Amino acid sequence: MKSKLMETNYENFYADCPVCQHSNIFNRRDDLKTFNRISRMQVTCQNSECRLEFEIGNDLINSPSEMLLMEAERLIDIKSYMLSVIVSVQAVENHISQLLLLELAYKKFTNPNELNKLNELIEIYAKRTKKYGFQCQVNFLINYMLLDSKPLTLEDSLNYVSSLPEKQSTCKKEAITNSIDAYKGLATALYNTEIHRIRNKIAHKQALRPSGNQAEQVLEEASKIIYMSQNVFDSHVIDFNFYLNQCI
Repeated sequence: MKSKLMETNYENFYADCPVCQHSNIFNRRDDLKTFNRISRMQVTCQNSECRLEFEIGNDLINSPSEMLLMEAERLIDIKSYMLSVIVSVQAVENHISQLLLLELAYKKFTNPNELNKLNELIEIYAKRTKKYGFQCQVNFLINYMLLDSKPLTLEDSLNYVSSLPEKQSTCKKEAITNSIDAYKGLATALYNTEIHRIRNKIAHKQALRPSGNQAEQVLEEASKIIYMSQNVFDSHVIDFNFYLNQCI
């Protein structure tokens, strides 16, 4: 028997029991034990008086950053503006990190014999970017776009990632003005964004309570950055397994 009323987001899966109508909340980590997309899974009703099994499925196929944007929009609808701003900015941070990993590692993986090198690159990337905050992530993507010669092979990427600085410097605006047209719009949007400043005022000691208009503006700008980068890098679906399966 399958639940007829289901809703999902980045963190949870909501489903009404088809027998007792209890509204269940299944956490992806604690309850479902997987972060993979769920096309079909048997679960147990959380109502102690029911405890019958039923089926959930039809999970979202969006990327994590897109799911975070959807959650930020939902939070605006219920006037949780503080959380909405935090989630919107987090979506951009997540997207940039995953996008650069896709570009530098998985898109360069064309030889199954280089699997160990791929894993090494991923590990070094994680270590080198571990302390990158929002501004460093933004600068990282801009600086990557402005490279005269980008990594072409997995070996090139490994050398590039191994030499990443502890902190990514902000480029001069003239460098963006003189960049190729394909990158100019995205680089400009990243250079000018200040959505993280509003987030910081909320998350830290000021405990800013933003207006609905501010939350909407942050969501709009975060969405613009993410969707622009998807077009620029042809990465509408960031699916690492897709590239692995093509090669292995």
